[in-house]
Amino acid sequence: MDSTSYRLLILDKQADLQRIVESTLQELCDKGLDKELLEASLNSIEFALRESDFGVVLSVLAYIIRMMDNWLYDNDPLNYYTMKRR
Repeated sequence: MDSTSYRLLILDKQADLQRIVESTLQELCDKGLDKELLEASLNSIEFALRESDFGVVLSVLAYIIRMMDNWLYDNDPLNYYTMKRR
């Protein structure tokens, strides 16, 4: 395949991608978000953050990085480690 036909193929795929993205966004605007799916996703993220499962990264290092991020912006470095009651 020469470079000209490759470029035309990419342009054709870009048009397909743009059509898919626009139709998906239009569908979301018309129907709205699935509230149960959104809540489940947020709960999953909250659980992962509370569990602090950082995989290979050392947990202590991850805690220190979180504290430094908070401290650098004049916030309490321990803010991440307080549990809020619902």
